Amino acid sequence: MENGSRSAACSSVSVPWVSSETVLASMATAAGSSIQTDKTNMQPAVALLKAARNAMRGEAKVGAVKSLIVKGEEKARNEWYGQVSGATQEWIVRSFEMRMLFPDHFVRIWGAILPGGKPARSGFSGKDSVPAREPGKAPTPTWQQSLDAERAHFGRLMLILLLRTDGAAPATVRAAAGSESTLEVSGLGPFPGYLELDKTTHLPSRLRYQMEMRTASGPTGEISNQIMNADDWRDIGGIKLPHHLTIARDGKIYEDYRFQTIQVNPSLTAADFK
Repeated sequence: MENGSRSAACSSVSVPWVSSETVLASMATAAGSSIQTDKTNMQPAVALLKAARNAMRGEAKVGAVKSLIVKGEEKARNEWYGQVSGATQEWIVRSFEMRMLFPDHFVRIWGAILPGGKPARSGFSGKDSVPAREPGKAPTPTWQQSLDAERAHFGRLMLILLLRTDGAAPATVRAAAGSESTLEVSGLGPFPGYLELDKTTHLPSRLRYQMEMRTASGPTGEISNQIMNADDWRDIGGIKLPHHLTIARDGKIYEDYRFQTIQVNPSLTAADFK
């Protein structure tokens, strides 16, 4: 869901699903000193995870989600608006579909912007990108960076949708210093992210993170401050899920997603991600 011309370059909880206590204990072992040397933060993090998942209808139901299909409408800021002759639309509005099969399949499909155009696709299927490479074509550094960016985005999306991530984008969490309702997330690239929980509902509300901007030719070296907001939470398939996401870059909203339908545990296979 990064902007179509520039995207991100990753997040925690692995499959099979385990409880908050087990998650934090296993992450302490896997992450080394980053968690083990700060054991005082483990129990606050456990409490935050449990409160949030209970608000989402319980750990068992969150963990039982194996696949999702999300459809709706995206409003994306036109970066060429006012800069290129003919770029008269400030916002591009188009349909989108996201398919997720945990732990390592994710694809986004956007409706065509121009008449007669083809839908755009991006994501990953196991260790390969979507669309897949040409047969026999070896990965390039740029290809690998794009794949890493997709995995990172998947991890962030899973954090704010389900307060989890899976094996495709592993990460660690701990209670953030100086806050009673924020989790610090490591593993989303070189910078930590901060997942804020609503103090009243305990649901995930905001994910703050930094990332290096990219173009088709690779990283630009520019570091951007990003905020992903989630709201309009509703009960779907026995679990509470947000139906509205926005992504802001350096204080300005660039992407606005309205979820019109969400299918929980639809029948998906690897063939749905080609």
